[in-house]
Amino acid sequence: MVDLDREARRGLHGSRPWRAHREVVDRQPVVGPIEPEHLTHHTQLEWCGAVADQGDHVAYHTAIVAETSRTLSVLPLLVDAPTRQAQIVAADKYDFPLPGTGRAAVVVPAPGPGPHQWAGAPSAALDVDGSIVLAYRVRSSIDGDYNVIARSADGERLATIGVVTRDRLGAAMVERPALVRTDSGHWRLYVSCATPNSLHWWIGVLEASEPEGLADAEMRRVFEGDERTTAVKDPVIRYDGRRWQAWICCHPLDKPGEEDRMSTAYATSDDGLTWKWHGTVLTGRPGTWDARGARLSSILPDGRACYDGRASQEENWFERTGLATPASGNSTTPLLVQLDDSPVVDVRYLDILPLPADGYRIYYEARLPDESHELRTELIPPGHALDSP
Repeated sequence: MVDLDREARRGLHGSRPWRAHREVVDRQPVVGPIEPEHLTHHTQLEWCGAVADQGDHVAYHTAIVAETSRTLSVLPLLVDAPTRQAQIVAADKYDFPLPGTGRAAVVVPAPGPGPHQWAGAPSAALDVDGSIVLAYRVRSSIDGDYNVIARSADGERLATIGVVTRDRLGAAMVERPALVRTDSGHWRLYVSCATPNSLHWWIGVLEASEPEGLADAEMRRVFEGDERTTAVKDPVIRYDGRRWQAWICCHPLDKPGEEDRMSTAYATSDDGLTWKWHGTVLTGRPGTWDARGARLSSILPDGRACYDGRASQEENWFERTGLATPASGNSTTPLLVQLDDSPVVDVRYLDILPLPADGYRIYYEARLPDESHELRTELIPPGHALDSP
């Protein structure tokens, strides 16, 4: 839930959440605005419940934004085909910790107004003392690109403990980092770096005994990509005490002007430094909302995942979040299959941190009406129960 009195002062109302009314794409669920009169009474929202057929605009929605006088809530909807009635369903229908399930808090505001002013692309990990260590990317027209490392006792109030600039890494730009604590107690920060004067990206790693030491650690390249054929960035790294796993966003460079296309490849390692590739495990589907590509953003221990996708080149930086599940078959290359009826939430880079006492702390990058991006978090208790306003 978001306090609209606060958001109204920042200009939440009066501007589109994205371009060209993209709230309906091939019957896929998305976040989009609706008018209060479209909704009837419901106990959870001021106007909520069954939604009468308003033509294709409402009937094809399976997730919308419902507005009341004070709150903004992302709610999944189901459409009953025979009656063409849309009805609100519990957020835990999908049993997945999605934005809008808990109460949202802004942990890092956008660095400035307008496009390409971004705070987000988070990666979170738990320390032994129970605090959360968070790494994220900032893109600013004034300060350039940099990764921030922060610590938080409650998951919301952050104290910066390190900054890694693009100049420090010899990169033209930086993107999403991946933060991992090893079984030896050391910390690793995998960083996404753009090669200067090129469309190529590569991934390096910084390692230190404490998160506070990462910003000054020596950098080692671990995923080179290929300057002629493939850019690699935005890693999701997991270590289960036995093996290292990586899901890497790959951008093909073979067609000039088409480098925004993306897919997700899978790799494994014994030490997190030398990796073996196993091929592509998630890609976009022609004719759907994610046709231009699919970038895995987080994966749960049972293999279910969320990913960023978009339909076209014009939607670059306007990615939305969908769900995927493991495909049956070869376990060496764990293919993922998108859920056709999964909710598509208008956020990107969703990161999910399972908590020791069950439940989750999620972080994600949310776009504002002026196309700047802020970093938000939600605490999702066990059961993923939707909070009342």
